[in-house]
Amino acid sequence: PDNVLVGDDGRVRVVDFGAFDPFGEGGENDEAIGDVLDGSASTIWRSERYQDPLSLVKPGVGLRFQVSGAPSAVQLVGLTSGTEFAIYWAQDPPNEIDGWERALSETAESSTTLFPLPRREGGHWLLWMTDFPQQPDGSYYGELGEVRFTP
Repeated sequence: PDNVLVGDDGRVRVVDFGAFDPFGEGGENDEAIGDVLDGSASTIWRSERYQDPLSLVKPGVGLRFQVSGAPSAVQLVGLTSGTEFAIYWAQDPPNEIDGWERALSETAESSTTLFPLPRREGGHWLLWMTDFPQQPDGSYYGELGEVRFTP
């Protein structure tokens, strides 16, 4: 994950990333997380499949991104419509969700959405997903094509 370029001008970089799953087994399809930083919306990360709504299973699951620079916004490309989520920030990532600072809460409604972020230099941003929509097969999961931090 070293030097994954995310901002167009190179000032905002993702220097590390991983799953954040304090209420589960510690991971969430970890091997595919890099797909949201590869510049292609056609490669996707998918959460685990849940047989019940996520909110009945655990409080949420997240993807953590350590950045250098101060992003002004984050673009979520291809986040499954109906996914309920929040964006959090922390200088040093705590092990529990309570230690993070909430920046915003939303429900995904379209395939590409840009969200303004409060100014924070460096640190870690967390995409914390609290519910996924029911899929045609009856399970619940979410997908995400790209995460782009903009200067």
